[in-house]
Amino acid sequence: MLPGLDVLLAVLSAAFYGIAAAFQHIAAEEEPPEHSLKLSLLVNLLKHPTWWLGNLFDLLGFLFQFIALRFGPLSLVEPVAVSNLIFALEVGSILKKRRPSLMDLSAAGITSLGIGLFISAAKPQEGKGLGSFKGWLLVGVIVTLLVLLFSFLSKSRSSNKKALLLAGASGMLLGFMAASIELSAKELTRGFVHALLTPAPYMLMVTGLLGILLVQSAFQAGELRFSLPLLTVLQPFVAILIGIFIMGEKISMRSIDPALELIGIGITVVGVIILGRGTESVAKSE
Repeated sequence: MLPGLDVLLAVLSAAFYGIAAAFQHIAAEEEPPEHSLKLSLLVNLLKHPTWWLGNLFDLLGFLFQFIALRFGPLSLVEPVAVSNLIFALEVGSILKKRRPSLMDLSAAGITSLGIGLFISAAKPQEGKGLGSFKGWLLVGVIVTLLVLLFSFLSKSRSSNKKALLLAGASGMLLGFMAASIELSAKELTRGFVHALLTPAPYMLMVTGLLGILLVQSAFQAGELRFSLPLLTVLQPFVAILIGIFIMGEKISMRSIDPALELIGIGITVVGVIILGRGTESVAKSE
């Protein structure tokens, strides 16, 4: 494998996922709130050409993510996924005929710096195993309960708080889906028939379908600045934890590396928050 190929593939995946989110949000925000978390939301979205275009970019993002996770560990590929927020908010500004602000550009730089610091300090290493059935079952149950809790709590909230809670549910589910993608990619190396006889591709299909409904409900519930930042940060966090504790991936714990990793995560979160606030300021000025 060429050095840095996994990072390049992860960046391309993040770019396509970000562009997809921008198009999908434009379509979803037009839908009435009573369709949230219902199949009727997806049925209505099927009528939007913009939503279909977003799904095309989503598919490209998935393909590049699948390939990236074939060559690189979750703990390397998923932090790069945070950069999809940069693409989403900037493309969203363009679609709404707004110019990216200086705050947006600065926040994008801060976010990229945080991702780079985390990866350089963590030095992620791919795990040798695929994880035990009991381990995957335990993680699956925990994620399911948290997703149900967040979804239930969202029903009685105002639009933007609802978007935040649904984004939390979406982020956790998509983090589990990312781990399922890596597991499926690894099983596929042993043969197509072998992969079909394992739970991996079916976990991926279920989480993918539920993820579509949750993400679109989060987009439909409120402004993108409330849903996308939390979703974007939570997804890699959950995926990295699964990679480390279930699939045996490793990040550096030597010397000051753990401190630098935490600083990198903190810088990334700050950049994401500033990026979301920058979008809010532009929206209010219109």
